[in-house]
Amino acid sequence: MTVARTLLDNGVAIVTEQVPWLRSATVGIWVPVGSRAETPADSGIAHFIEHMLFKGTPRRRAVDISRAIESVGGAMNAYTSREYTYFFAKSMEKDFSLLVDLLTDIYRNSLFDEAELDREKGVILQEILMVDDTPEEYLHDYFNSAYWGGHPLGLPVQGTAESVERFDRG
Repeated sequence: MTVARTLLDNGVAIVTEQVPWLRSATVGIWVPVGSRAETPADSGIAHFIEHMLFKGTPRRRAVDISRAIESVGGAMNAYTSREYTYFFAKSMEKDFSLLVDLLTDIYRNSLFDEAELDREKGVILQEILMVDDTPEEYLHDYFNSAYWGGHPLGLPVQGTAESVERFDRG
């Protein structure tokens, strides 16, 4: 396997790994934002933005984003942690250009449509309730809060119902 790191003139680091016996490709964007960069008032904003990036761009509606990746048998997803938000797409190596196009489109051109924003608030509020109803997840958030105290690493990645309710385009 060959791993290479290339730093572009604009400061973006590109990491590539060639695995000769695989015919698949994965493209990812790591963004150094998570709950660590938040305050209690905006707790969960990185996670909320992660969700919103899949909701449409000037070139593609949300359904078009899904259809594009599914049409090549690929997958696209994201997750937010306390330290990073990670967006990725994977498929066969022949679809590499599509993967790059999809990820860069959603990352750079998301619309943050008001109706989608309101719908996604509901989705995230349900996620918060699911965490509260899952002992392992609940304890994980509880222990982080107890350990980190008032530090942002103690905030829940998904935010709180109060903070999520306040999110808007402003």
